Order: sequence, then C-alpha cells, then structure tokens
Amino acid sequence: MVAPSAHSPGRAGWGDDGDITARVADETLLAGLRAAARFVGGPLITVAYERARAEGVVAAAATTIANRFGGWAAALTAAGVAVPPSMNQRWDRPGALAALAAWCDETASRRYADYAAATTGDVVRPSPEQLRGLFGG
Repeated sequence: MVAPSAHSPGRAGWGDDGDITARVADETLLAGLRAAARFVGGPLITVAYERARAEGVVAAAATTIANRFGGWAAALTAAGVAVPPSMNQRWDRPGALAALAAWCDETASRRYADYAAATTGDVVRPSPEQLRGLFGG
C-alpha cells in the first residue's frame, strides 16, 4: 500500500480525485488490484474495490486505476484478476432495455437510483454505467 503521508491533495503527483497518480508505478497499482480481489473474495467491481480501499487494503482510487489502464476491465485483465461477467458482456440497446424492463417488472420500480442500488455487484444485468453509456445520462 502506498502511504500518502508525504503528500497532500493539490501538490504535484496528486490527481483530481485526491489520489497519488504519477508517482505510483503500474505494477504497484496492479498489485493493489490483486490484494483487493483477495480481500473482496468476489467480483471486483469498483464499488467493492472502494470498500477495500476504505478498509486500508489499497490506497489508489478506482478512477485513478481505470484512467491509468484505459478502463476498469483493462486494469483487471492487466492484473490477472477475473473481469466480472457483466463487464465482459457487450450489451446492445435492445438487450439492455429488455434486461432493465425485466428488472422493473420484478420490482415495480422505475427509479434509476433503485436500479443502481439493487444491481451493484450484479453480474447478470447491465451495470448502471453500461446503461448510461448506451442511453446517455
């Protein structure tokens, strides 16, 4: 884990998310992903990674890692960590809409916030991020 004690947000080496960026080697970030995956013990989606970060398992923010490697799935692949199935699935608009409609029918909810909360870590339905990418927002 990288200890940020020698730096503070706003100084060189810190990103917009308040995390060390340029000073951390790629392999250090990848080792952190592997450590977080062991800690989580399930699909390493960004929410689960950030829980590991809150527990002090890793220091870098998920956004820092995703930006460094060109996306979360690419970072997981580079680290040798399994990519959650929903991240591997390429949803098209009709398929994503059908999955969302099925969820709405099951739950009687039509709120995006409800869907986002209910599907965090879901490896069967499109993620909220995937829906935003397909439909905007």
